[in-house]
Amino acid sequence: EKIDLTGAGTNNLTLSALDLFDLSDTDIRIGSNTYQLAVDGDAGGVDQLTLRNTVGGIWSAGATEVMGGATYNVYANSGSSAAKLLVDPDITPTIV
Repeated sequence: EKIDLTGAGTNNLTLSALDLFDLSDTDIRIGSNTYQLAVDGDAGGVDQLTLRNTVGGIWSAGATEVMGGATYNVYANSGSSAAKLLVDPDITPTIV
């Protein structure tokens, strides 16, 4: 599944690991890797993504992954090996 934050104006999205599982019931599979969600943004936009840490898990940036010819940054949550998110490099998440 994908969330598109492109377009005019300010677009905000805040996610915890639990939110990620609640939003997505279809996995994105790239090779042997599985991701819950992809978030797209655009250069020059005011797209804001906030990843909320919880007592059970902390978000961190990982490697990159290519999907449909576009490169995404991978963010994973330490609370669950399944909590992985693909983020457009035009968006720099704030981790709180």
